[in-house]
Amino acid sequence: MSANELIVIGCGVLGKRIFDNWQGKFLGIVRSQDSLNELSATGISGSTKIPSGLSLESVIFATSGSPNQLSAVEQFVSLNPKFSGTAILISSTSYYQGVQGPVNETSAGGNTPRSIACQKLEHAFKSSFDAGWILRCGGLFEAGRGPFAYLSRTGQIPPLPTGQQLALFSYRDLQRLVLILLKEKTKQVSTLLCTLRNCPTRYDYYSAAFSKLNIPFDLSATAPCGPQYEPEKLYRIFEALDSDWDAALQ
Repeated sequence: MSANELIVIGCGVLGKRIFDNWQGKFLGIVRSQDSLNELSATGISGSTKIPSGLSLESVIFATSGSPNQLSAVEQFVSLNPKFSGTAILISSTSYYQGVQGPVNETSAGGNTPRSIACQKLEHAFKSSFDAGWILRCGGLFEAGRGPFAYLSRTGQIPPLPTGQQLALFSYRDLQRLVLILLKEKTKQVSTLLCTLRNCPTRYDYYSAAFSKLNIPFDLSATAPCGPQYEPEKLYRIFEALDSDWDAALQ
């Protein structure tokens, strides 16, 4: 393995998108033989085991859920004690669950179990790597994936206050951002809040989604509550292609 090799642990939708645009060696790590077969069918070299003996490569942690991410980080570090390459953690806006009011990269996390698990993951990542990025992502979407796709399949929405913002960010913009950051020379671990500039309230989003799907609905707008996302740091270095939330209505 070499400095132009990228390892994606949890090589799913995002990993496959990155593979399509990566100029160099690529290894996708998945947990099951079925997922490994899917990678092979798309031309991706894969494994169910995290490699050892890495040093200058780049690694992306993109498994689902903070506990799985934490396990992957701990396993990677134990297998690669001399790693000095760039690491990227795909984290989550669940970091802010339970927080009220404006939030950005420097804001404290919440006090719910999901938030605490996310905070524990990010702390472990920062303690384990000298150079890289924590990308605190809103709900990821593309055609056929995300809250609109879930609603179209089930006709249901999560039972949360409609005055709460719905954090959103597209897969293709996350893929573009990751590729940009992998080219950056950094000597520290930095955090970026990755959401749309202006996230909709759940009332606005789901009213539009129900209407587009021609599903009868009875929603009422509640007072604003929960975290209010302020991703200005991201947009000082990046311009999203899917910049409006109606891009998530597909």
